[in-house]
Amino acid sequence: MKLVFVEELPEKRRPKHSLQNVIDEFIESGNEVAMIDFSDHDYKSPRVCYSCMWVAAKNSKHRVKVKMRDSGVYLVRI
Repeated sequence: MKLVFVEELPEKRRPKHSLQNVIDEFIESGNEVAMIDFSDHDYKSPRVCYSCMWVAAKNSKHRVKVKMRDSGVYLVRI
């Protein structure tokens, strides 16, 4: 093991997803159910996508639930 000295700490590089915009788009569409199409670049697994969307739905002002079926993540209007 060795040390590498740097001048400053790099900034965090997290992908910024506009999940509230996705929920707003779902509500405006008028559909009852929508599947979330994501890639490996967006989320590591369907479970991670589900977890992030669940928190976003909980914090949103809309009546939306997030469901996971097989390897798909869905938004459902309640």
